[in-house]
Parts: sequence; structure tokens; C-alpha cells
Amino acid sequence: MHMNVFNAFLLFFAGEDYWDLNIYVAATLMLLLCVSIAFQAVHGKKRDTHYNMKPGQAAWFIIKIILVGALSFASIKIAIAIGIYMFMAMGLASARLATNSERRIWKANHGTVAVVFLLLVPAALIAAGVLLRFWFELMFGIAGGTAFIIAHAGALVALFRKANGTGPARDRAPRGMKDAARGEKVAVVAGVCLLTMAILTVPVSRMTVETVMIPMRDGTRLATTVYRPAIPTGGMPTILIRTPYSRALVASWGESWFSKGYAVVIQDVRGTYDSEGTFDALVSGGADAYDTCAWIVNQSWSDGRIGTTGGSALGITQYFAAGAAAPGLVAQSIQVGTADMYDSFFRGGKYAQSDIGYWIWLNSHGSNATIDAFLAHPEKNAWWNNASLGLDGDYANVSTRAVHVGGWFDIFQQNTIDAFVGYYYNGSDRARRHQKLVMGPWGHATSSNVAGQISYPGGKDVFSARWSDAILAESLEPAKLANGLLAVPCLWNEPNIAYYVMGDVMDPHCSANECRYANDWP
Repeated sequence: MHMNVFNAFLLFFAGEDYWDLNIYVAATLMLLLCVSIAFQAVHGKKRDTHYNMKPGQAAWFIIKIILVGALSFASIKIAIAIGIYMFMAMGLASARLATNSERRIWKANHGTVAVVFLLLVPAALIAAGVLLRFWFELMFGIAGGTAFIIAHAGALVALFRKANGTGPARDRAPRGMKDAARGEKVAVVAGVCLLTMAILTVPVSRMTVETVMIPMRDGTRLATTVYRPAIPTGGMPTILIRTPYSRALVASWGESWFSKGYAVVIQDVRGTYDSEGTFDALVSGGADAYDTCAWIVNQSWSDGRIGTTGGSALGITQYFAAGAAAPGLVAQSIQVGTADMYDSFFRGGKYAQSDIGYWIWLNSHGSNATIDAFLAHPEKNAWWNNASLGLDGDYANVSTRAVHVGGWFDIFQQNTIDAFVGYYYNGSDRARRHQKLVMGPWGHATSSNVAGQISYPGGKDVFSARWSDAILAESLEPAKLANGLLAVPCLWNEPNIAYYVMGDVMDPHCSANECRYANDWP
């Protein structure tokens, strides 16, 4: 599916996973606008003691507040353009105050603010965009600055002439700010033109989303969505996500990872949704992951390096991919998964009918064939080799560096720890002792520190995201890491394990209820 202008617009502006950040950005820009207007009002009073804002100007001010808040919340890119404009507007207002202040100290104060907001802040942000290669954000920042210069060209020239003593300042704003309002309207038009050009030229050529039926070794084809550059730009690292819960449910992940510089491949596992075959509770996950990775590394848009991510069933598929020594697989971010299906299905030798059994039945669309096959093999023996990395020495095949995240209340609690130990001690040279484990007071979701009716202080997961980003970055983008272009920590100088110690949350003197650290487990 090639993107048209409409869905490119939606992706480019609304496809970002920044909602929490946008709230603060929008509030900050609204505050900046208020301060900017206040500066202009003070300047107007200094030039005209009878100056008062007229109803029309007040209405325009309120409209701007609403527009700034709404647009900034909708998109970080638009917020950048507005933010640059705001900073420069405050700088211009400060410069006007400086030129008309009689006291030397106020001239110095306003002059300093003017230099910082009008010149240094925009220059620093543009430099940061170049150094960090945030090209799209940089484009919008330049658009905001260009719109400001177009709107206030006369005032800027007049201030420059006065500062150099070559002529009087032609300062038009104090007269009811009519010219300022007119200039802002010109800026809005200029900004809309610049952003429209960006919408029509950049997003459409930025990404192509296509569906591919990838053949497995037995002829079964698995439905796969690929997010890749529409115009070939050379090989790039790939994020692979394999799920039994529909590619559509994690489509936003594809857009998010692509925006970070990765090609993305999302696949329905065997026997689910648009994929062919019969659902076998992920037992064939190793072979299918191997074949999928082999397909990826042979694509023109791939540089041969693959990372995987996801939790629960999406984490289980990752373990089997690593155990199968899938081509190109170098990094993983695994949450609440298991590398041993027998231990998860037969807990203590007893089949877990209520949760695992129901999960298999549900994903098998009411068929009992897979459940019957498992029940026919209630003992841990060679039949389970494909579903357990520990049974036939598959941990030795693991060459990925990974973050393993588990919860003390999760059904895969011990499985997560066992998988970490397997990777950490029994993996290949690249994997051995290059693993991270995070265990917290969570259930099958790690986004909350509440278990039942108990809230554990300081129990929110603050490690896995940072460690996952770092491990993916060092493995998938080693050149950028070596050149200092990735802001990630040196992971291997830190403890390898972060684990939360639970205690009596009602006892203020309890020495537990905190995160502790270790290099090895146990």
C-alpha cells in the first residue's frame, strides 16, 4: 500500500507517540505567548500611556492561545515551528523594550533577553537539529523562523539601524499593535505555505507500507506488513515484531519505530488472522522466525541487522527466534515472556487449563487439536524440544543481547529469570554476560506499580525502556554509537540486574520496597 497525501498527513502529524510530552509542550508555548503579549503591552504603555488593547485585539489574542494549544498538542513538529516563532517574538519585544528603556540596568536586562531569545535559542535549536540529524524537526523550526522574519522584517531592520546609530527606529507596534497583528497574520499565511509544501513533498516520499505473504520452509505463507522508505536510501536496521493478536493492533508501533530510523516488519504468526496454517501455540515459532529473518536480510532496504521487541506472546516469539539462531538477529527487548513452553503450560506437572488452555483455544478459533497434542505429551521430553530453549541446548545458539523484563506477580515470573540465566551463562560469546534483567512488583503488564489493592512505592519501571533503547542502538546502529550520535548509556558499566524488593507497604520503617541491583543471578 503506497501512501497518499491524506494518510501521509495523518502519519506525519498525528502518528507520533508523544502525547504525554505534547501536553507540556502545548502548555509551555501558551505561556510563552502570554509572556510575549505582555511584553508587547508593556512596550505599548511605555510609548503611549493611554494605550489599551481593543476588543478585536483581545479576540485575536484568545484565538491565538487556542490555536497554539491545539496545534502544539496535535504535533511536535508544528509545536517546534510555533516555538521558534514565539521565542523570536519575545526577543523582538525585549529588543523594543531595551531601545526605549531609560535606565541602564533595564536596557541591559531587556537586551540580554532579546539576544538570547531572538538569536541564541533559535541558533542552538537549529544546530541541535543538524547535529542530531532531526531533519524533519529542523525543517519545521526553519519554517517558524522564516515566518517570523517575513512578518517582522520592517521592525527588525529598524531595530538594527537604531542599534547601529544609522537612523531612528521605525517601531510600529505601539500604535494599538495594529501592524504587529497584521504582521502575525502575514506570518500565519507564510507558515501555512511552508508547512503545506512540507506535507506535499516530504511525507509522501518518506515511507511505504506494504503487505507481503512471506513463504516458510513448508510452503505456509505468513501475512507481513513492511514499513520501509518509499525512495531507496540504502540498507537500514530492521525491527521485527511477530504477533498472534493481529498486525493492525500494533500498526502504530510500525510508524513509531520507522520515525526513529528503522525499517519495521510486523507479522501475524502461523494460523492467526491473515496468515496461513494452523495455530500451534507458537511451537513452530523458531523455524518461522528464522525464515522471516532470512527473507528480511535479503531485501534491498535491509542492512542485515535485526532487532525484536514486544511482550507476552510477542516476547515468546523472540525467545524462539534467538534459539533458532535467526539470521541477522542481534538485539531484543523482551517483556513478560517465556523460553520454556512446557514449564509454562504444565506448571509443576499440572496442565494450566484456565489461562493457557483458554488462550490456545481462543487463538485456535475453537479447535482443540493443539491442546490435544499437548495433553498427549504431559512429560518434559524430546517432544518439547522445539518449544524449550533449555531442552536441547538451544541457548548456545543465542547471539543476541537482550533486556528481559518480568514481574513478581506475572505468570511467567520464573520463566523470565530462567531465560535471562540461559542467555547470560549459556549463550554464545556475544550474548554471554551481555544481558539485562528487570524484575518489578508487576503482573502481566509492567506499566503500573499497583498489584491488586497494593501500591508499591517507587515500583514503576524506569529501567527497561532506557536499557532497551541502548541495547537496540548499540547492536543495530554501531556506527552512530561509535561517532557519538546516539544519546545512550554505556550499559556494561552498570549492574546487569535491577530487581524490586517487596515489603510491608504500611510500615514506614520497612527496609524493603525499593529497587536494588546486582551483576549476576542468583
